[in-house]
Amino acid sequence: MKNIVIISADRCGSTALQQHILGNNLNNDSMVWLGECFNTKMSQNVPYNPEKYPPKSVINSINQGTGKNVIVKILLTYSNYDNRFLEINSDQNIFFHRNFFDSSLSRAIAQQTGTWFRFQHTPETTVERIEIPLEVFEEKLEWRLSCYGNHIDDIIKWHNKFYRYENFNFNKKVNIRKNPDKEKQIINYAELKEAYKNYKVFIDQIEEKISKCKEFIL
Repeated sequence: MKNIVIISADRCGSTALQQHILGNNLNNDSMVWLGECFNTKMSQNVPYNPEKYPPKSVINSINQGTGKNVIVKILLTYSNYDNRFLEINSDQNIFFHRNFFDSSLSRAIAQQTGTWFRFQHTPETTVERIEIPLEVFEEKLEWRLSCYGNHIDDIIKWHNKFYRYENFNFNKKVNIRKNPDKEKQIINYAELKEAYKNYKVFIDQIEEKISKCKEFIL
C-alpha cells in the first residue's frame, strides 16, 4: 500500500503538511485522512495502546476494509509514542522537523491561550501580548528534547523523506495560517531566548544528527 506516515513533534506544522499533501482530497476520495488518530484518547480517556493494538495491524485493517491508502501523523512528543509506529507499511516515511525554540514556545503559547490553530478564513484580530512563565517554557523544551533524544536515531533510520518547517512552502489550499510574530507577541521573549541558550549542547547534538538527513525542498 502507498500509505504516508508522518513523524513529527507537536507544534511543527504537521497538520498543515497533511493538508498540503492531500490537496483537494480532504473528503477522503482516494486516501483516508487519519489525522493524529493514534495520539488521541480512547474510551474512558485512556491513550491508545500500541502494544495492545499494534498500529501496523490497525492500518492494514483500514487498507483492506476501505481499499484505500491512508495518511497519518504520529507525534513523537505524545506520551504513548512507541517504535511500533515505525512498523506501519508505508510508501512515504516523512520526518518533519521544526527548530526547538519556536516549537516549544508555540506549545507554551497554545496551551496558555487555548488557541491551537488560526485559519486562513478567520478575520485578522489584534493579538494580545502575553507573558510565558520561564518554567513553563523550559518544561516544554525539556520534554521535547527528551523525546528527541530517546527516538531520533530510530526515526532517522526509518525515514525516506525529510522536511524542515522553516524551508517548507505550503500550497495556498492549506487552511491553517502561521501564527503572528512571536517576538512581538511575547512580553518576555528575550528572557526565554536567553534561557534557551542553556540547552545549546544537547540541542546541537540532536541537530547534528538531523543535519545528516537529506532535506527535500518543495
